[in-house]
Amino acid sequence: MKFSVSPVVRVAVQCKVASDLPKTVVPVMSKSPNKQYRLYMEARPLEEGLPEAIDDGRIGPRDDPKIRSKILAEEFGWDKDLAKKIWCFGPETTGPNMVVDMCKGVQYLNEN
Repeated sequence: MKFSVSPVVRVAVQCKVASDLPKTVVPVMSKSPNKQYRLYMEARPLEEGLPEAIDDGRIGPRDDPKIRSKILAEEFGWDKDLAKKIWCFGPETTGPNMVVDMCKGVQYLNEN
């Protein structure tokens, strides 16, 4: 048998401008199995220096949300309320990608 192992290389990929993409690509939508709920997602590039701050450990998933939102607001121009709505970091909970809840005015969203 012959095995081939390629090294893992970290690559930063820049998001394309949404207006340049075909209308069928932006935003991405997923439906629940019963087709009652829809989840819309959109990819945007992070602010200059933010991926490096995440890699350096200044901002991370285990930080206090209040302290993290203060850093994001002061250094990177984020809205403080939006900075408190970070769902996760990735890949593997530590990388320089984030999923952020951008919902506004949705009642009972965080209640179970």
